[in-house]
Amino acid sequence: MRQLLERFQRLFVSERGQLAFAIILLILIPVALVLNTFIATRAAQENMDFELQRKAVMAEEIFRTAARDRLTDPAALQDLVTRVAAASDDVWGLDILQWQNDEFTVVASAVAGSTGRTVRDLNAIIAWHEDEPVAYATVSSDRRTVGSELQRGDGHDRFWVVVSPLAAADGSRYGLISMKFSSQVVDDIVRNSVTRATVILILTILIVVLLLTANTRLFQFALLFRKLKEVDQMKDEFISIASHELRTPITAIRGYLEMVMGGDFGTIPDSATKALGTVKSSTERLNGLVEDLLNVSRIEQNRLDLELTNIDPKAVIDEVITELRPMANEKKLGYAYDGPLKLPMIKVNRDRFKQVMINLAGNGLKYTKSGSVKLTAEIREKSVRLIVADTGVGMSPAGMQRLFTKFYRVQTDQTRDIPGTGLGLWITKQIVEKMKGSIEVESIEGTGSQFIVTFPITTSTV
Repeated sequence: MRQLLERFQRLFVSERGQLAFAIILLILIPVALVLNTFIATRAAQENMDFELQRKAVMAEEIFRTAARDRLTDPAALQDLVTRVAAASDDVWGLDILQWQNDEFTVVASAVAGSTGRTVRDLNAIIAWHEDEPVAYATVSSDRRTVGSELQRGDGHDRFWVVVSPLAAADGSRYGLISMKFSSQVVDDIVRNSVTRATVILILTILIVVLLLTANTRLFQFALLFRKLKEVDQMKDEFISIASHELRTPITAIRGYLEMVMGGDFGTIPDSATKALGTVKSSTERLNGLVEDLLNVSRIEQNRLDLELTNIDPKAVIDEVITELRPMANEKKLGYAYDGPLKLPMIKVNRDRFKQVMINLAGNGLKYTKSGSVKLTAEIREKSVRLIVADTGVGMSPAGMQRLFTKFYRVQTDQTRDIPGTGLGLWITKQIVEKMKGSIEVESIEGTGSQFIVTFPITTSTV
């Protein structure tokens, strides 16, 4: 079942599948609408025809009652027929037939000149011999109601003819009443319904075409998204593999370099010391890049080790001050912690918290040419704010908006020669948020920046 679903998904995500799907929809939707309209219209027409037939039978019954006492008076019977036919536009024709000598004779008619003619009509014969009303539809627009020559019509309008037995006042069989009723009202309603349905069908087809056009683009976006996702996954896997593969030789290079510079292989000439220092600096930069790539891979694949414990943030800050002191001294920058001597406990991963603080303090030292980098802390009611402030190059509001995005670096004349990957602050933000903290930046271009990291307090003091 799963394989079937996957094959179905592949079929409709492919370009050929999109085209087939669009053609199927373009055919099925109009066909469904046409069938629905046809069935609904036919049902409505049949219901209205039945109602018209029922009313015709009822009208004949009423006329039969009125005509029963006039059968012996041809003039009175003709007058009644004329008045009934003229009273309603729906009554298209009305004839009174009398059975004489095995045939019917018209004794009264709404059509002038029809009286006295003899007719042979199958429906009239059936109604007479079965002694039951017979109703049938015809397309003849002739106002005469019976006659074999009237079964062929012009095909434009429909009529219902009801032929019923007529008894005399004494109950004896006299003849037939034949009434023709126009179905124009019903047919007009049906035609209007078909016209509206046709318009709706055309509009629906246009809408379907537009939707399929939009859907085709959505399918293309889905296909593109799927490919991008695959490429992104391949990229993550490549970064992870490449970073791990690079880590081993870098570790060996650093180890041997330390041994060479430590004199394990003999005295180093003064001319080689500077070159070895350059190699060491480049190796450290390469190691930092590899570490950043590994952290990106771990974060994106949700493999970052973040076992949270209660720690003293002041102790970690002291370690950061100590470890980065040589960098500050080399650039002759002021570098110190200026805050409360005791801080509340926070629940974080100690190593990752230290990584965050080293990254922020290291960035401050890297982007500050003169002045100072100061670490401080503020104790709030339920949180601790750790602040790293520098007097460096600062950044614009536009730069601050993109600062925590992946691979972004503030590009100015002052920062162009400063090395970096644009991953450090993105990694920092991800780590802080995964430890239920928050980070923000405040900066003025040309004046300096301060990064504020906030974590919830677990206990009041150490």
